[in-house]
Amino acid sequence: MVRKGNPKQVKTLNDLGRADLRVSMPNPAWEGIGGRIEEAYVKAGGDALKSAIMQQKVADKTTFLTQIHHRQTPMRVLYDQSDAGPVWYTEAFYQQMLNNPVDLVPIPDNQNVVAEYMGGVVKTAPHARAGTDFINFLMSPTGQAIYKKYGFMPPA
Repeated sequence: MVRKGNPKQVKTLNDLGRADLRVSMPNPAWEGIGGRIEEAYVKAGGDALKSAIMQQKVADKTTFLTQIHHRQTPMRVLYDQSDAGPVWYTEAFYQQMLNNPVDLVPIPDNQNVVAEYMGGVVKTAPHARAGTDFINFLMSPTGQAIYKKYGFMPPA
């Protein structure tokens, strides 16, 4: 995610290693997305890119590690405290849906990572029928249309 118009001309994950770019990064110490993004850095530019963003730029304070939640990244981009920040596609999509002035820089499939969400009903659930109904709704055409509307991919 970058500010509308992409003023720093971020084109790839490798650009996040540039010295002139302020990056907002989910802290991998407590957010799973942070570790997934580090995987993408390695895919894009090897350990050198990961080290540049997560060590050198953290040390010189041009990479900000979130302190509360990865949703700090959109706020930092919107308030011009960071130039770019890797986020789930759905987060950038949501910010655009709100008409916030952000753009999305796509990550090529061969560098990107995806997350899978799981759902199920606990065997000893006190309201198992409600759980089953909810899972059935999520898997229904209506549930899947809602997921798609907000940028999620259908189940594989």
